[in-house]
Amino acid sequence: MRRLLALAVWLLPATAAANGAYTHVHMSQLAHEMLAPGALRELLDTERPALEAGSMFPDSGYAVSDEYGELAHWERFLDAYVRYLRDTYAGDYRSAEARAHVAFLLGVASHGMADQSYDTTLLARAFEVDGPEDAEHPVDQYADYFLVIDHEVAFRVPAFAPYESLPAVIRDASGGHEVSPSTLMDAMRRMETLTGVQSDARIAGGLYWDAWGSYPFLGTHVYNPRAVGSVTWTAGLIAEYWRVVWARLRGADAPDADLVIRTVPEDGGANWPVDRSESEAWGRVAIWFGYGVDRDQITPLVTMTDDAASAVPIRFETAYGGRERNLLFVVPEAPLRHDTVYTVEVGGGVETISGAVTSAPTFFSFRTRCADDRLADCPSLDPPLVTGPIPERPPARPRVDGGPGDAGASPDPAGGCSAWPSRSSPHLALLLPLLLVLRRAR
Repeated sequence: MRRLLALAVWLLPATAAANGAYTHVHMSQLAHEMLAPGALRELLDTERPALEAGSMFPDSGYAVSDEYGELAHWERFLDAYVRYLRDTYAGDYRSAEARAHVAFLLGVASHGMADQSYDTTLLARAFEVDGPEDAEHPVDQYADYFLVIDHEVAFRVPAFAPYESLPAVIRDASGGHEVSPSTLMDAMRRMETLTGVQSDARIAGGLYWDAWGSYPFLGTHVYNPRAVGSVTWTAGLIAEYWRVVWARLRGADAPDADLVIRTVPEDGGANWPVDRSESEAWGRVAIWFGYGVDRDQITPLVTMTDDAASAVPIRFETAYGGRERNLLFVVPEAPLRHDTVYTVEVGGGVETISGAVTSAPTFFSFRTRCADDRLADCPSLDPPLVTGPIPERPPARPRVDGGPGDAGASPDPAGGCSAWPSRSSPHLALLLPLLLVLRRAR
């Protein structure tokens, strides 16, 4: 008990600031598995710990109340890191040190892309269905338990980082902010401990039912590849983004080809809703970029036209309302027409955060759904994503190996000898402060 209390006191500064670091790491794990065979996948095959550590690094700044955490979420930090590695290794990443740097950087890139994408799509849709976030059950923390219990995701992430190099990257990206290696080490040790706590099935099992009680739609679809913004859907997006970042690291990037890496709807997509009445979150046309872009610079270059080449009045939205992003939402000012093809163009002349300028336009088109009285004239609508079924017990549970005396542990959370603590467990109550999400202030 004294050890738990000491741990709680040590981690208390972190409780105002983690943002689903466990889920971030798992998205990177999945993205790694989705990569095509080749040099990048081979590099990550040998540098998985560095990739996982990089995936939780941006939130580590909140753990020690240092502003580098916010900075590390965005392309300006990533671009400074890319320049540092290109200047240091000149595109030759064969050494162990260089390979670890690349893997760590890709983890950082994964985190920033995931935050912009998951938060504004699946999570936003979950709030529409499940209701607003429950302050007593922070969604970023409690969503982790769907992974730990329903999908048996378990890992621990070592407190690795290139501690001697990162202060220079932070200084360059921020215009002068100073961080010591010892501060970074302290921050990453806290993150290592927090992800270890999150992975403990004995703890997760006592909070899992609260997660389902507060966020049943999110629990139903957090791993559904059909759901835009889910863990698996976002992992695929991250793998696409890594391809561009890897090219940038080697000086082989092609901004005209790699500016737009994904759109929703996809080019040639059908049955797009004519307005946002079904979902504010999933009713926005979305464009993901392989580079950071400035909202105010790019939006004059983005247009939408109908099948008669008439301009459609549009406005724009970004994650957290920020300017420098990898994701731009295009929102028509009025309902679109049924059964009509619309085209979105991103014109040439986009200036990326890294300084590249595109010269060629990018287009994608989609078709809206037919009116209700003409649905037979259009492709069949996909079935809507609904909540449930909500489990009555976990589908699987890792056995907690406590020795022979634990051999009779009940698989039922309500059973008399459960290896998981109940919601009223005093140990669980003591650990709750450790598990509060490191929440970003946008």
